[in-house]
Amino acid sequence: MKISGFRVRSFFICCFIILISFCSSAKSSKLDSLKQVFFNHSKEDTVKANLLLFICKEALKQSDYNKQLAHYAPQLLKLSTKLIFKKGIAYAFYYMSMTDLKKDAHLIKDEYLQKAFKLMLELKDKKGASLCYERLGRVKGLDHKYEEAIQFYSNAIQLKEELGDLNGMADCYSWMGGIYSHLGDYKKALEYYINALKIAESTNYKNKICEAYICIGIVFYEQKKYKETIAYMNKALAVEPLHTSKQNLAYIYNNMAISYQDLNEHTTALFYHFKSLKLNEEMGTDEGTASSYNNISSVYGSIGKAKEALYYILKSIALSERSDDKVGLTYSYIGAGDCYKDRKNFAKAYDYYLKALKMAQQIHYRTEEREAYEHLAILSEDMNDYQKALEYHKKYAQLKDSILSEESLKQTSELNIRYETEKKEKEILLLTKDQELKNRNLEEQRLMRIGLTMGLGLLAIVSFLLFNRYRFKQKANLLLERQKEEIQKKNTLITDSIDYAKTIQDAILPDNERLTSFLPAHFILYKPKDIVALNHAPRGACLA
Repeated sequence: MKISGFRVRSFFICCFIILISFCSSAKSSKLDSLKQVFFNHSKEDTVKANLLLFICKEALKQSDYNKQLAHYAPQLLKLSTKLIFKKGIAYAFYYMSMTDLKKDAHLIKDEYLQKAFKLMLELKDKKGASLCYERLGRVKGLDHKYEEAIQFYSNAIQLKEELGDLNGMADCYSWMGGIYSHLGDYKKALEYYINALKIAESTNYKNKICEAYICIGIVFYEQKKYKETIAYMNKALAVEPLHTSKQNLAYIYNNMAISYQDLNEHTTALFYHFKSLKLNEEMGTDEGTASSYNNISSVYGSIGKAKEALYYILKSIALSERSDDKVGLTYSYIGAGDCYKDRKNFAKAYDYYLKALKMAQQIHYRTEEREAYEHLAILSEDMNDYQKALEYHKKYAQLKDSILSEESLKQTSELNIRYETEKKEKEILLLTKDQELKNRNLEEQRLMRIGLTMGLGLLAIVSFLLFNRYRFKQKANLLLERQKEEIQKKNTLITDSIDYAKTIQDAILPDNERLTSFLPAHFILYKPKDIVALNHAPRGACLA
């Protein structure tokens, strides 16, 4: 059985990856608390309307956001209309555009978004307007109106850039990359995915880094560069496990499996396909499960197990029809055609290939349109209808030349090389700056050590000089003390001698009373120097 074309839906898978990421980060406890406050608030006022606004915003982060918004957004619209609360009305229409509307869904969603956008402009709410642009891009993209979708995303990016909303810009770049990949313009697809990756890396947003790697890997798969696809899926796996959701893991395993399948490594391919299938079944995602069934069928067909191949492809078709997954049906129809062709049931095979062609043309899916033409051409040859075979071959060749031109392949390779080169240059620059910083720190440390050594040396010298001066002063003081003691001793001896001399002088002087008795009119001349008299004048008496 010939392996059919690309069996992961690049645009829709990338869209779903981003949507799952957007919806998986919330905490139900906060939402439950808001609901409790809302139920306890009986008064119909702007407080209640704002509570509904917060509930809708938190509901977006839940896995069942669709159901939650379907319940609360109409209540927000009704209450806000009653209160003439424009902000509430605007966001009510925005949130109502996200509910699952079965009949004419795209028309109703478009109408809600246009009303919301008009009110956002009146309120001068740039953030709200950017959300409306982004949502309009999503609606138009899913409705296969890609030119309009691209314009809306471009407008959203412009507003988000003004607001500094980097994560919002990354989302829009990813959506646009998905559209261009779906249209077969891989150069532009890769440009937008790389832009998304750069923003994710700048903000260190792990989940978005993982998603960007997956999307880039898908672009390489579209160009039949299977080894590059596997390399990017491994990069996505290398992102911290905490930030790799089940949905992302399912896509990673699926993309690795189909790449190994196209490299004819069937055992490895089946291993990863069943890992992906298990995750999809656990999550209950019909589209992912259908894709896994399709891919498993293709591997079994390649190794000659026709019974198993038909079993899984019919399961894939049933799931895709149930979920109205037109892209999935395109793949499944080609897979069913392959199965019936292997069983030599050319009529049924032809019918399924035609169904795939019509579905691909209906949704403007050029890559699968090309695959359908290729299968129809080969089958027509097997049926000996060479005129139709030639016609289909020509149409296949035209699409192939348009989608997989050598210049396009070269440009996408150059883009990837440029991105890797830029990344390496940044790493080298960071390493250089880091080394310069280390060198600067080492130089500063060296200078500090020199300064500290010199300072300590100077301190030691000053301390030594001061200590010597202190010792010198101590010795001088000790000498002075000894000299003082000697002088004091000498002074004591001299003073004692003088005192003794005074005693002698006092002893030789006549007694004044006795002298008075003999000579009443007399006087004594005695002139001591400090303590004793050095020279004594003769005594004399004066008669009256």
